[in-house]
Amino acid sequence: MPVSRKLPKGKLHSCLTIDVEDWFHILDSPVVPGIERWPFLESRIERNLEAMLAVLDSFSVKVTFFWLGWLAERHRDLVRMCRDAGHEIASHGYAHVLAYEVGPRIFKADITLAKDILENIIGDQVRGFRAAGFGITKKAP
Repeated sequence: MPVSRKLPKGKLHSCLTIDVEDWFHILDSPVVPGIERWPFLESRIERNLEAMLAVLDSFSVKVTFFWLGWLAERHRDLVRMCRDAGHEIASHGYAHVLAYEVGPRIFKADITLAKDILENIIGDQVRGFRAAGFGITKKAP
């Protein structure tokens, strides 16, 4: 028998999650620039994220933002803006690496670095993590 719960009037609940990454973080494409070129590329994250926050706020919806540590380092104010708006801050790793490509040692270093950066920015524990590109597989558990 399904359980029915009434939501408080005027409150919207969300299971929406958003990966915070830029156009040059696309996976599995030979034309995507390597991390050594990222600092020199035009970032589009600021205007897009601010617009997204405005839409979410207009509907009083809270989401989980899965931040790349590399972006968070460069956009600390945007991470805090998401947190201050009441959204959960979670990790998407540092450099958008695929676990099955880099191996356990590099993968652990990548996610540890991202977690440390995010926790330093928000002053709180980061509990959520989403692997890039469905990179946690049977081959790379």
